[in-house]
Amino acid sequence: FDRAVPCEIEGVAGRRLGNEDLLLHLALNLIKDDLVNCGRSTADMDRVLAALPVDWPTVIARARQWGCRTALWLALELTRRRRQREVPADVLASLAPRGIQRACLDALVDLDADPPNRLARRGRRISQVGFVPLMSDRARDGALATGKFAVIRAVDLLLARVPGLS
Repeated sequence: FDRAVPCEIEGVAGRRLGNEDLLLHLALNLIKDDLVNCGRSTADMDRVLAALPVDWPTVIARARQWGCRTALWLALELTRRRRQREVPADVLASLAPRGIQRACLDALVDLDADPPNRLARRGRRISQVGFVPLMSDRARDGALATGKFAVIRAVDLLLARVPGLS
């Protein structure tokens, strides 16, 4: 909230995410949907990059702080490829995953395919379980997110199948 900026939408004054936080929010939203419907997300990112000034060092620092450099890199790379949006090469290089994380990501994502997530055809839940851990820059966070996701899905399944529990 401290970084929110004033805005006006159809004559109504309000506040919105700052440009850098907005870009990170859009990147995380693209990843949350496990890249199955990345057309809308890359279009939104493209609009932000075209219309709003972005302080790239701030975006990179905040992505490191939030543990989402990989997610931001992937969202920016997909936006660059699908929307022909220029993204500074040094920004992409500083965010790009390396080593085993990059190898795993390359195995799960085809940047030129639609959808880019290679697991998408195996079902959304399987895809998310395989994909979510790679998007966190901290292994512990990725493992915790996967565990939480698995518990939530198991409860959903139980509620859907046992009469009177919902």
